Amino acid sequence: VETRLKDVTLYEFDLSKGGILEKNAIYLIPLAEELNLPPEFYGLANPKSSTGRLDMFTRVIVDGGHRFDEIPLGYRGKLYLEVIPRSFPVKVHTGLSLNQLRVAHRTSQSLDKKKLVSKFKKNPVLFDQSGFHIPVDEVKLEEG
Repeated sequence: VETRLKDVTLYEFDLSKGGILEKNAIYLIPLAEELNLPPEFYGLANPKSSTGRLDMFTRVIVDGGHRFDEIPLGYRGKLYLEVIPRSFPVKVHTGLSLNQLRVAHRTSQSLDKKKLVSKFKKNPVLFDQSGFHIPVDEVKLEEG
């Protein structure tokens, strides 16, 4: 994804100070989070309900991925979010949560919160921009 970005980027702006996403324009935003999934885990992403209520189309893209919103087994790397405001301009900033990610084991449809916390503690899967893992107590985990 990152190598293609250089070919298709018209301009860049810093979201840490906030920015306006114009109606019907397509934005590809590198996310602050990166993944380091164990080989038997994959991820499924989808927009948060509040994103839909704002009529924003979003989907997650990963390097080497073949489908939107699907993170392959054992994925290690950056995440990108495609965002298209469909009804009106939207103000965004770093840290704004537009999508959510569910992590699942290859043999199950989902993990309960207790198992996910246990796996997360043994093998951290989320890292900040400096490369340090994000502790499980700083991550919002919900069942379902």
